[in-house]
Amino acid sequence: MQKESALRHRCHRNSEALKEHCKQLPPLNDGDSCYIQNQLGNYPNRWDRSGTVVQCLDHDSYLVKVDGSGRLSRRNRQFLRKFEPMSPRLNYPLASVERDDYPHRDSSVNVDSGISNPTCEINPAPTNILNQVGDKNQIIPY
Repeated sequence: MQKESALRHRCHRNSEALKEHCKQLPPLNDGDSCYIQNQLGNYPNRWDRSGTVVQCLDHDSYLVKVDGSGRLSRRNRQFLRKFEPMSPRLNYPLASVERDDYPHRDSSVNVDSGISNPTCEINPAPTNILNQVGDKNQIIPY
């Protein structure tokens, strides 16, 4: 009787200690971007790969398409960390351009709307190029 009581008490104490630092992770949805934790190799705990959730499976398991290689990897939820990808296009509000505040050419800026319409082409910085006709080692300035 005492032995069973001691085992019950020990089991209860151990379960309380284990529950102290665990939490339920929120589920991921199809299309979510996530980091993938390495499980093997020289750096087994590094979060250096990213991917996109393709399918949600049973028991907190997910099918993830790895960015770069395009491989499908099946991972448990504890090895996936959701993140919000940076937007490729930034939406900044247009600032109004005042004629007195900003020196510009009248033909390149519409003062009424504040939208810039550049008319000049962007030329690359001068560089040295190889002479196509002459000696291959001869460099002439652009």
